[in-house]
Amino acid sequence: AFVPSRRSLMGNSCFEGGAARVPPLPRGGEAETGAFAAEAEMEERAPIETSPFDESLYRYTLYGNSLRAVAVTSPRASVDSVAVCVLVEAGSFLEPAAVPGLAHFLEHMVFMGSERYAQENGFEEFLSTHGGGSNATTCSETTEYHFECSRSGLKGALMRLCDAVFSPLLRLSSMEGEIDAIESEYVIACGSDSARLEQVACALMCDPEHPASRFTW
Repeated sequence: AFVPSRRSLMGNSCFEGGAARVPPLPRGGEAETGAFAAEAEMEERAPIETSPFDESLYRYTLYGNSLRAVAVTSPRASVDSVAVCVLVEAGSFLEPAAVPGLAHFLEHMVFMGSERYAQENGFEEFLSTHGGGSNATTCSETTEYHFECSRSGLKGALMRLCDAVFSPLLRLSSMEGEIDAIESEYVIACGSDSARLEQVACALMCDPEHPASRFTW
């Protein structure tokens, strides 16, 4: 389903040095996170052009495993908080025509347990104990998974999110509840004029063979 060809990661200054700790996941305990650095040797580090009025500091790094990372230090951010976004290059445009809405469904299922962290909603429970939370967004060509938490929870949160993205269990027992959750989101969206106009415009104005013309919820 979601097999990213390239990955991006974004976070604040507390994430510095941890960008190489995403794929591939080691099979041992969390103490083995140093293995990430060895398997994701840095290839390139380049400056990012920013506005002269932007007080944030940025660092872009391209790793040997194709991971692209951006570390951001904001002077307005809380000293004890971190925020991370994992961007997977797969979205609703890659859905089979016969299964509309599959990308959004898989986005939900990712949080329902993984090989190393099998508990349903365990990621969200872990974040809540570290003063944070998570969310995700399915777009046309990408899917975004993001979270925030205290600095003390960063390593554990990264381990859980990355295992969820790359090794989700996709259990049948979890599917019915997530289908209901998506239906609830869809009902709410149906009351939005902008959402309805966008769907009508795509259906009427796009090439019928283009994925944008299909139902993408």
